[in-house]
Amino acid sequence: MKKNLKFLILVNLLVLICFNPSLFTLNAINDSEIFQLTSNDDTLPSADSYVKIPYLPVDIDEVFWVDNLTEQSRRLNQIGNGTGTWMLPPWGGCFSSMHIEGANKWYLQGERKQLVKMPIAGRLVEYQIENGTEVSYNGSDLIKDVRIFIEIGKDCAICIEHMDVLESLHNEFLANPSYMFTKDQFIGYTMTHSGPEGIEFYYLYKRQMVYPLPAFPQEYQDKITNYFEMQVDRAKIAGVYPESEMYYPMDKSEAYTLWGVWRYDSGPYDSYIEAANQWDDVQGSILTLYDIGLTDPETFHKDPMNKTKDLSDDIIGLLQDCGGTKPAGYMQKGFTLLEQVEGDETQGILKLRCLWYGDYDNETIYAKFTMNFRKDSTKDDLLTIEYFDTLIEAQAGFTGNEITYRRLYQEARPPWNYVAMRIIISLCIGGVVLVAVVITSIILIVRRRRKKKNS
Repeated sequence: MKKNLKFLILVNLLVLICFNPSLFTLNAINDSEIFQLTSNDDTLPSADSYVKIPYLPVDIDEVFWVDNLTEQSRRLNQIGNGTGTWMLPPWGGCFSSMHIEGANKWYLQGERKQLVKMPIAGRLVEYQIENGTEVSYNGSDLIKDVRIFIEIGKDCAICIEHMDVLESLHNEFLANPSYMFTKDQFIGYTMTHSGPEGIEFYYLYKRQMVYPLPAFPQEYQDKITNYFEMQVDRAKIAGVYPESEMYYPMDKSEAYTLWGVWRYDSGPYDSYIEAANQWDDVQGSILTLYDIGLTDPETFHKDPMNKTKDLSDDIIGLLQDCGGTKPAGYMQKGFTLLEQVEGDETQGILKLRCLWYGDYDNETIYAKFTMNFRKDSTKDDLLTIEYFDTLIEAQAGFTGNEITYRRLYQEARPPWNYVAMRIIISLCIGGVVLVAVVITSIILIVRRRRKKKNS
């Protein structure tokens, strides 16, 4: 009997070994290139493909201060003089946030504390705690800065990010990863996250972030559009906003040119990229080169540093590099105006006027660049670039400090049923092993009894 007991303990250990790797393997797959899906398709889903939602998670009238027209006027005037933050920036814009690759979400920035409500019933499919500090507001205990993904119907989900969730709900989510939300349910409050008070809102179709407007009833769409146009009217006066359409495709790439969004591939900062928790948290890891032809001349026609002057006709585009941890020796360019000094859109020398968000203060530097085009796929194009203080240095050629970039396309989210899939597979694997253990144990016991009986 002792031998049987030892055997059962050994088998149980094997169960744990077999069961846990199933989880580890799935986690590894989730973090692997399998789910780093890329897309060069900016075609919007048909209107019928969207699961309709009646309203945004925060009151859009409050975002635009309809209850306080004095404050609304003040904020719109700030946009009009080129110093204000948009209450609803463009979707897909490269210059509306720190997401220079293009913001695949709406920022709802009322710069005021607002209730966050579920606009539709749905099922929790992913819950991420980005801060987790316990805070209180208006008598409610809250968990600070979370991200919530909610499946709302066939192929569709929404995400609410950078909000303070009710602590009671936080506990529910941890206990029940498939928590069911009800329509109009109060779930928390807006918060401040490296910018004005508000939330970030995503709409997903087949795991891809898509433009949310078609998901709403026509009357609500008209309301959103009218509010947005209030900002655009003021932006025309300022003349310093490159983007003023409500929707921009995520793909900014132009074949056989330097224009597009680029991801660090190799160069002097390899060790920083490899050591980073997130590769896009390192300065210079993303580079956006934006064709002047993509900007709106109605809202981008003034010199951003001197609004009494028109934008120079020599400007061919904009450059902006990613913020974050600074590698030793890297100088962030920030928001930069580009002129062509030599060459064309495939190779040559650029003049950079670095304005803000970087290590330069309205200073001029130069960049030598060259392109390596791949015939099979535009997404495999390579851009090599190096920055210099003077034109003479740039004309002398690369020095070994050049950076090579590869085109970047937006990645899809992991499957929304990932948690459920992981549990089901884990239970199946564990269940099979457990059944095997039980059957083996029964066989051993029967054999032992037979031996005793025969003896």
